[in-house]
Amino acid sequence: MLIKKKLTRRDILARLGGSTAFFTLMPLVPRIEAAEADAGTIRRFTYWHEFTMPRDNVVDAGYQASPGPLEFKAHNTPLNEIAHKLIFLRRMSRQQGKTRTAGGPHPSGAHAISGWQGTTPGDRVYLKAATSLDQFISRQLAGKTPITDLRAGLKQARSDVDRGTSVYKGVVQPRYQSPLKMYDDVFKGLNAGGGQSGPSESNLDKLRQRKSILDYWRKDIANVKKRVSHFDKARIDAHTESIRSTEQKLEFLLGSSGSNEGCSVAAEGNRVETREDIVYPAYSELLSQALTCDLTRVAGMCLGETNCTLTYSFLPSYKNGNFHQSTHGKGSGQAYERDVLNFRAKSVTHYLKKLDAVVEPDGNTLLDNAMFAWLNDVSRNHDGTNDIFCILAGGTGRFKNHGQMVNVGNGDTYNQLQTSMAHYMGYEVEVHGDPKFGGTGVLSNNLFS
Repeated sequence: MLIKKKLTRRDILARLGGSTAFFTLMPLVPRIEAAEADAGTIRRFTYWHEFTMPRDNVVDAGYQASPGPLEFKAHNTPLNEIAHKLIFLRRMSRQQGKTRTAGGPHPSGAHAISGWQGTTPGDRVYLKAATSLDQFISRQLAGKTPITDLRAGLKQARSDVDRGTSVYKGVVQPRYQSPLKMYDDVFKGLNAGGGQSGPSESNLDKLRQRKSILDYWRKDIANVKKRVSHFDKARIDAHTESIRSTEQKLEFLLGSSGSNEGCSVAAEGNRVETREDIVYPAYSELLSQALTCDLTRVAGMCLGETNCTLTYSFLPSYKNGNFHQSTHGKGSGQAYERDVLNFRAKSVTHYLKKLDAVVEPDGNTLLDNAMFAWLNDVSRNHDGTNDIFCILAGGTGRFKNHGQMVNVGNGDTYNQLQTSMAHYMGYEVEVHGDPKFGGTGVLSNNLFS
């Protein structure tokens, strides 16, 4: 017989009180009460931040020049799969901050997300009392979820600026540098153990035990499902299956042979931290699962140092050097640049489609009930002052111009974009970042309903 009311998370806890499995896996249980209370609201912020755009002819080949319906070209065509939920913004301006004293001012990714001009003691930027948008939002949502925010990264170790562009009151917040470490901390609760060779044998034993515990916990859930409504049964099924799917995909991405029998890192070990084709999808799995299970409501990626020394050496067109060198006419050349941008477009599309596949209690998808921003610190030829790009997604019923390319108002700045995004999340701030650096108020072109 079906119960008359939907089960809350507390109800499920009570019915699983005797299970040793539940308390091990408690963070992975959908936070049903919170999800129901927030149904229909824009309650998540997620972002993807990469550095450096190449030369004009490569950039122009992939983007349309005139406002109107979105139609990505050339290396950006993977984005057309999700274009109906995107807004492509152009023509924002941003003053160049300094990241190095030699060679004059250079744009900084830390400036892009924090909105501060900063000063330059030595050869690296100092962000004063800056707070980046993701850290501002995560502080507003503090206490809503077990994890304040998740910060994924790759190769960010040269200085504070390169370790991450998430800044709170002038202090750079570190990022995970390995999907395996995030997997252990967030989903397994294990210590890394074995250095670059992967978890220790004792931790592998625990990992295998937890896999069997997940199976046992799912049997308990099956008993609970006999007493819940059809709606709650479907939700429980979706979440337990997504947990299993995440484990299987990560074990394939991070495992030595692609099998699901073990969870060790590949023999070469450090490939987990250097191969973009492994790191990008692994982080996408982890962040989408954390958002789905309401473990956090602010999650995103900042990939590479501010000077973009990632190599993408797995690409057939790669010859030598790194991506940044190629954008200066050195290294692997323009075919490689196009392949890098195509790989980025595929990666972002994969992440957004994962978010859009999760149906929320209000009938919208997780992407609909979130705000996504694909941020970039420069436009073309490393120009940090004109035609700055941004791709937004999500926000059913809140964003205008879905599926459109939109030019912002004349003179609108990157700071004003971020102030607009804060408004979109329900925080009526007057300015984000340094008003001397990027002005006050929101974008003059009203993007939000």
